[in-house]
Amino acid sequence: FINFSVQENQLQGIFDKWRASLWFAPGGFGKEPVPLKTSALFVPHYVFNTSAFTRYSGRVGFTQKIEEITTVKTITNVPSNSNNKRGGNKGHRGNKGQRGNRGKRGANNNNNNKIVTYDKPTVNYRYETTWSHASGDKTEYYDNQIVGGSHSKEITKAMNRLPGSYRLGESQISYDYSEIETPILWDQAWAQCEKEIIRTERRKCNRLLLKDNKADKVEKVKIETCFYETNYRVIYLPVYQCTYKYEDRVFSFYVNGQTSTCDGTRPYGMGALSETWKNLKNWWRGEEEQTGLTQGADLIAKDNNPRIHADGLFIVFPASDTKHLFSHDIGYIEIFNKSSVCMELYSIQRGKNHIRGLTYLLEPNTTKTFQYKGHWSIEILHGYPEELEIVKCSTNGGASFSNDLGMGVN
Repeated sequence: FINFSVQENQLQGIFDKWRASLWFAPGGFGKEPVPLKTSALFVPHYVFNTSAFTRYSGRVGFTQKIEEITTVKTITNVPSNSNNKRGGNKGHRGNKGQRGNRGKRGANNNNNNKIVTYDKPTVNYRYETTWSHASGDKTEYYDNQIVGGSHSKEITKAMNRLPGSYRLGESQISYDYSEIETPILWDQAWAQCEKEIIRTERRKCNRLLLKDNKADKVEKVKIETCFYETNYRVIYLPVYQCTYKYEDRVFSFYVNGQTSTCDGTRPYGMGALSETWKNLKNWWRGEEEQTGLTQGADLIAKDNNPRIHADGLFIVFPASDTKHLFSHDIGYIEIFNKSSVCMELYSIQRGKNHIRGLTYLLEPNTTKTFQYKGHWSIEILHGYPEELEIVKCSTNGGASFSNDLGMGVN
């Protein structure tokens, strides 16, 4: 058992600081007093120590920059040195008031030009990759690999998302075993640990193939990992499980009992954005709408769209500008994924048509701009919504951006 370093009287301050830092929260959520109901838990975890032996092989590539010089034949007309600068004969002058005919200037010049042909060199560059096979093996010892052992999916998910690591071996205490949760079976926990170690081994083998062979690229890497000298122990980590109520809804809040890091579920609203955008009227309903996040249940109440999940979370933004009576301009929305995991987005048209859009995987620490035409919403299927930032939204000027979410039609 690892003892609590965070005192219970500190929880309200930790919670207030957390909710004040949230994006897309309701306007008064960070200011109104919200009391907590708390309980201290010891959550079971498995700690694995093991040695991993891995054989790996793959293709390594060496890229070279190759210069290619090509020649192009060019034909040029060069005027010859001719005295015939004025073609034709000067006409005679007739009666007074009449003008004689004059010959055309340079009538025969083209016939006296010289044709010159020469080769013009052009330098081009191309990159060529040479591939070869490489292999190797490695041994590594993994200690203190922590895997959640709780039967509760909610607690396990919360513990996985709590940043900061526990300091094992510090402040161990005794505890009444009759009041703690029985952990899951060890082989279930080991399957999770083994999967994570193999993923780590694959990344390290890729780096070794590049480094040892001084290569530029690597592909088709295969690994075979076996484990030996594996042992485990069960520990109980301190965590505060809290609940709070906001607008008749109950939310959860968890605090790492040793490092004070925290995470929880929260309400969503328009809140304060990095930049305030003007409100535009919804073409279908004539309502004013701001850019932000909203629950699926609130969106259903507005649109009555059967494709919207009530428990989903959606990015809403104004409809693009109206060009003509039945036509829209193309706007754009720029989204930044600040988290360390991919975020899966799915577009759904609002209004009467309910056209299905496309899905898009937004990579970690990546900004992406999507065009849209008409009125759309974007559902966050997977990822951390609190780590999403709407950088910019405009109801016009989006024709040059990508249509990866399929929102460029209406």
